[in-house]
Amino acid sequence: MRTWCISRNSSSSKFSQMENTVNEVWVDIPGYDGDYQVSNIGRVKSLKKKERILKPTINRDGYLVLGLCKNGINKGYTLAQLVAQSFVSNPKKLSRVSHLSGDKLDNRASNLVWREMPPVNIILANESKTILKGKPRGSEITSNFLGVSKAKDSQGWFARLSVDTYRARYLGRFKSEMEAALAYDYALIELGYNPVNF
Repeated sequence: MRTWCISRNSSSSKFSQMENTVNEVWVDIPGYDGDYQVSNIGRVKSLKKKERILKPTINRDGYLVLGLCKNGINKGYTLAQLVAQSFVSNPKKLSRVSHLSGDKLDNRASNLVWREMPPVNIILANESKTILKGKPRGSEITSNFLGVSKAKDSQGWFARLSVDTYRARYLGRFKSEMEAALAYDYALIELGYNPVNF
């Protein structure tokens, strides 16, 4: 009987998943047929050249992520997303995967469920309302694009997206107003929403 273990770097917060791989089921990852497979216990393997199990990393939000490559193009995925696409029924075509146990490192199919995306609080930089924790941003020049602003003392344009009521996701500083608006739209698309600027 083989087992595997994933642990966080923090000594105070360790996760250990012991799983019997005898009942492990492997299927091709959609769009990567013949190159990558995912299993029902949350593992991904590459079939290119030599078969090998891929080692995911933990992103800043605490999810296991990894990159897959096809035709020279790399694309990042959460492990939960890859497992759910292949093993968890999604008749309503929902776009968000959640962990039933709340443990983002437990990506077994039995621990995943599709859920509706919560509403996103979009920051409208062209409104002079409060943006973060009641603090006005009066030192910013507004834009005609949603989520875009320019600081009066800066040469660049900024894009921000609020993903909850307490913090905004800073998307970056850009040379042009249009580049910042595109970054804002791409961030919405990543979250499963339609673009609003273009």
